[in-house]
Amino acid sequence: MGIFNMFLGNRDEQESLDRQAGEVLTALNTANREKEHAMKRMQAALDAVTVPLLLADERHVLVHANPAALRQLRQTESDLRASLVGFSVDALVGSKLESIYPSSILQRAVFDALTAARTDSLAIGSRQVALTMSPLFDSQRNRMGTVVEWQDQTEQEKLKQQQAAIQVVD
Repeated sequence: MGIFNMFLGNRDEQESLDRQAGEVLTALNTANREKEHAMKRMQAALDAVTVPLLLADERHVLVHANPAALRQLRQTESDLRASLVGFSVDALVGSKLESIYPSSILQRAVFDALTAARTDSLAIGSRQVALTMSPLFDSQRNRMGTVVEWQDQTEQEKLKQQQAAIQVVD
């Protein structure tokens, strides 16, 4: 028994180590709950904004579409399919980011090289869309993903064309 106690130390040391281990576990659990709460808050913020947003991971796989994006894409899905073969709002999350671009082969290189926000105006089917892509980086500047703001500008473009036609007539 004496040899065994030599390795384990005395009872006071054991109780102190147990108490310290318990404190460390409590601190870790608290930190994990706080991180989880922060992630839920960020998710709620993404879902609450009225701007259609898509979120892709570092491999350009779409991992989230906020309700505003899903609503807008569902309303225009048939128009979008004219240029985006096989496009489906239901299959959007899990697909590649380039699947929302008519020229997806070229777009992959653009995504890979993205270091700052970039806006592309595209005709997709009968829709005129502005896509603003912003790369996401961690504190060491490692790429974490991309957020895409989807702005359907079809109605604004029609108004511009009508105004231009009116000015030509005058």
